[in-house]
Amino acid sequence: ITGGSLPLGSLSFGLFVFSVLWALGWTFVIAWIFDYFAGTFGGVRGFDRAYAVVGLAIVPAAAGTALAPLPWIGWLLSLAASIYSLYLAYRFLPAFLDIPQASRTRHYLVSVLASLLVNLVVSGVFLAVMAPSVIEQMSSEQASNSSGSVSGGLFGGLERQASIAESASLD
Repeated sequence: ITGGSLPLGSLSFGLFVFSVLWALGWTFVIAWIFDYFAGTFGGVRGFDRAYAVVGLAIVPAAAGTALAPLPWIGWLLSLAASIYSLYLAYRFLPAFLDIPQASRTRHYLVSVLASLLVNLVVSGVFLAVMAPSVIEQMSSEQASNSSGSVSGGLFGGLERQASIAESASLD
């Protein structure tokens, strides 16, 4: 649709594979965190139950991710769906993991903060591993584009079409 090339060339496939694997693994990590803290806050531990909560609550966020590329309103739909997923998790956790009324909010907040911390650590490690390759790829693309060729990326296809149309009009 955009006519552009992959923004990081061959690294794009590796980033895609990592993001798919991390999205799947992330569901297990969140379920484990919910399960662990359920026992800590007086609930019933059960990984299957915690994973059921994650599986049900993640549906709106996944739909929001699919809607995110829509122009103008996609980001807002994605944000609303993500917030709704958080709300569903808050509502489902006490029912599935039998968390006492007095510690429901604390369990949820500690679980969400732990999830954010784990995600930051994994992202930092991944960035530290991938950053040299990404920088090298971007610098080599910049060197090849500085020779007067048309750039890739989001609007690269439009630039190529415009240069072809301009060349054709000169003939």
